[in-house]
Amino acid sequence: MEKFTLYEKIKAILNEWDPIGVYSRESLNGWPEWPDDEYTSYIGGLINLIELNATEEDFFDYLWEVETKHIGMPGNRENTTTHAKKIKNLTK
Repeated sequence: MEKFTLYEKIKAILNEWDPIGVYSRESLNGWPEWPDDEYTSYIGGLINLIELNATEEDFFDYLWEVETKHIGMPGNRENTTTHAKKIKNLTK
């Protein structure tokens, strides 16, 4: 898979994961209030994990650290597990 395509697929998964909840809110006019690059700074780390043939647990650990330590959210294990699986499935 080309890196650009992989980048875009990971970006879409991260925006769906959305631990802050910025994409679940809409402004009064129906347009999203937030730019779609909220989580792009984490894509490089995930691409590195893919290149290292990381496990689903590795992806979970990375996302969990982002969610609970970097972003400072309490964490949602079910949501993070779901999206770690989606990222791992990109490698199949």
